[in-house]
Amino acid sequence: MFNWIKRKTKQVAEVFNVSAFEDLKQKKEFKIDEPMTLARVRLEGKAKDFGAEKGLKIYNEHRVKIKNQWINPLQSVNSGYGNAQLSVYNYQPVNYYECYALAQDPLFNKIFNILSNTPFANGGQVAGDLTDNEIDLLQTADTRYNVTNTLRKAVRSSFVSGGCLVYMDFGDSVNLEDPLDLAKINMKNFKGFRQIDPLNITAVNVNTTEPAKPDYMKPSMWYVIGLGNVHASHFLIFEENIPELVMRPMCMYLGMPLTTLIKQDIANSNLVSQGLANLVNRFRNLYLQTGSENFTGAGALNFRQRLEAMSLVQDNFSIYPLKDTETIQQFTTSLAGMDEVCEFFYQIIASKTDITLSILLGKGAQGLSGTLEGERKNFYDRIRTIQSEIKQNIIKMYGIVYGAMTDGKFRLFNDYIFNPLEVADEKEKAEQLRSYVEVARSFIEMGVKPEDVLSWLKQYKDFHLDNMDFDVETESLEDYEQLEQGKDDGIKPEEKEVG
Repeated sequence: MFNWIKRKTKQVAEVFNVSAFEDLKQKKEFKIDEPMTLARVRLEGKAKDFGAEKGLKIYNEHRVKIKNQWINPLQSVNSGYGNAQLSVYNYQPVNYYECYALAQDPLFNKIFNILSNTPFANGGQVAGDLTDNEIDLLQTADTRYNVTNTLRKAVRSSFVSGGCLVYMDFGDSVNLEDPLDLAKINMKNFKGFRQIDPLNITAVNVNTTEPAKPDYMKPSMWYVIGLGNVHASHFLIFEENIPELVMRPMCMYLGMPLTTLIKQDIANSNLVSQGLANLVNRFRNLYLQTGSENFTGAGALNFRQRLEAMSLVQDNFSIYPLKDTETIQQFTTSLAGMDEVCEFFYQIIASKTDITLSILLGKGAQGLSGTLEGERKNFYDRIRTIQSEIKQNIIKMYGIVYGAMTDGKFRLFNDYIFNPLEVADEKEKAEQLRSYVEVARSFIEMGVKPEDVLSWLKQYKDFHLDNMDFDVETESLEDYEQLEQGKDDGIKPEEKEVG
């Protein structure tokens, strides 16, 4: 009547069904997904943010469109288009939380500071017919509206998270969903520039179906926490490491973060550095040969106390007695070449960022050819590339603040000229001036008018020739040669007959 004995049911592991796997492989589609941002989480979670209800409607239309079009072949690279072992090489959407966390690493932080500060280290100015008062006015506007500092932060964010948006805040005078026309708006209403990181935005309207149009894979509308739907023309876009078109959705249609691209190299350098530190701490090991009685019973306790005492007083002056049955063997690990191994990983980082090893580590190149000329040229080429990429944004920013400080009209400047990255010292300037004077002399010998030669020399601002007056009517090349000849003859110039 009673079942006193309970049968134990044996748990049988489920056998993997290959045919079911094949069916799943045929049916499953690999969809491209966009990064998970705070704006997206709040939008999909129906948070009661400003403009969220309308933003969610447009966002859902965008999601349906991109899911119906974009099939992801990259997710299955090197896995035979299977879904058992998916390759994640450069596929996964950018994790912005990870980017911000990695940016706190001291080496990452140094790299970002170098790349974001160096382009603005020596300053620059807009090109155009500006009076001294207008130049002073722009400098005042730069300070008031925080232009240069905003540029530095935007460039840094471009490397940390791949890009960012700089919002041109004109207050309630504009409708954020309408395109912004700077030529029609009053610059007096300008409030300032606001940096918005990609964590606080999500794209809600993107052309993903018409590659022949100029706005292909460029969002025309963004949803921003606290602002709602904002037309793209209200932003200045800063981005670095722009990926191929198929990868654009995975980085919020901005650039690929440098933190993601070199995080493994930074991890390797940190691992090797820590490994070397551990090795230095253990480069010498002592092995004590003793009897088996010291491994069991009370002998083990006494033996352990002896080892602890040896470890406590172990230095060049310590003495510890041993029995005649015990011997010590010492093994020392060679550390030769470990500095080269550590430096190699920093060289990889330097090559991928175009930052010279001398700047990254604060040391110069070794060997007879260690002039740093080639490294410095590559680094400055990289900085000039960054400057050229952001130049149009700089021109627009100064055009806005100029109008805000004057008549309220946007001024379109022709260009923005960065000052030279490498500033020569006084000795180098003197050598350069001497070389240019020799060239000027050759021009005069060729028949070029002295007035034109002097104008050519004065365009080099480093020589400070603007405040010098030259009497080109009385001085000539012949006078110069006769004066030089008089010096060679020991005759004073005023005593030498000229002509």
